[in-house]
Amino acid sequence: MDESPSLKKCWEDVHQIFKTFDDETFLEAYCFADFPYQEGKNFADIFALGDGKEDGLDHIALFARKLSITRLGVYQVILANSKIIKLRESFTGKVYEVFNTIDASNPGEMFLVRLFPVDNRYMLFGDPKVFPKGRKKALEDMIVDKAWIYYSSFYGSSNADSEIELYERHLKLSGPYWMSLVTEDHSIDILDPDHWKSYLAL
Repeated sequence: MDESPSLKKCWEDVHQIFKTFDDETFLEAYCFADFPYQEGKNFADIFALGDGKEDGLDHIALFARKLSITRLGVYQVILANSKIIKLRESFTGKVYEVFNTIDASNPGEMFLVRLFPVDNRYMLFGDPKVFPKGRKKALEDMIVDKAWIYYSSFYGSSNADSEIELYERHLKLSGPYWMSLVTEDHSIDILDPDHWKSYLAL
């Protein structure tokens, strides 16, 4: 990590700000699988293309490759039993079958979580951050507003990015913002969605 000052700054910043965050996986997955510190690529991208194969660690390189294309997503629980949770993603409308590894979930609840592919299903990569059913519209409206302001390439143009593209960009890049939104430490200010760019300004 010392060879990449930007990645080191990202790692140190999120761990300094979110010292009491209850989900280390949430923080580390952002640093390694989302933060585009080198020519738009994240650490998992670079590891999968380089060191993993050179060291003969193909299974780790494969894991890194799968991890590199994951991101946070916002999903509504549409079915839950002891083995499977079925989730519908906001904006994309895609439905995912996920292995149930949590104590309880209720249809209608909203999850902020990263999904990792396992065979023909998915696993929850970290603990989902749960929003009540009644907050669905407010959550989606907030996402649209923030994504448009911070991630539209053509603000005010008829060629503006689609809502889905903006949503996916926002959920891939804005990890520190989401951390500040869901942390239980209310003394932490809400970060801007483009806070990650400060890690590149060295």
